[in-house]
Amino acid sequence: MNTKIKKEEVMTNINESQQKEKNIDCLLSEIKTFEILDSDVENIFNSIYLKDCVERLEGDEYHIEQSIRTIKERINDIEHISQIEEVVKNNLSEIDDLYRFIENVCDTEEDEEEPLSKIEELLEENEQLNDEITEFYENLKN
Repeated sequence: MNTKIKKEEVMTNINESQQKEKNIDCLLSEIKTFEILDSDVENIFNSIYLKDCVERLEGDEYHIEQSIRTIKERINDIEHISQIEEVVKNNLSEIDDLYRFIENVCDTEEDEEEPLSKIEELLEENEQLNDEITEFYENLKN
């Protein structure tokens, strides 16, 4: 963190107040980016200014809550897409297994019908899932 509260042995009252207010402003901006440390506020003693800071934060509570909701929604979206990607990966693995099954086990075209049908189903499912994945990533760019 670039801004730290400085401990100085000799400081006039006015300089002390200005230094603390400057650091509080920096801390408030850093709260919004989750970069504040407990040690950053241990030497702040201007209670009137701190009360004003709390009032400003409370006034911004809606935006903080909205940001938290947005982050949680994004986490859910990412987890959902990860699950879809895993399904696609599993489908591809199953398709490979079915092709090996056809090569190693099937003797006639009749034997191949069921695994080929399953392969087709899996390919169609993957196409739909890939469309959803593509849409998700395209929306991230916008």
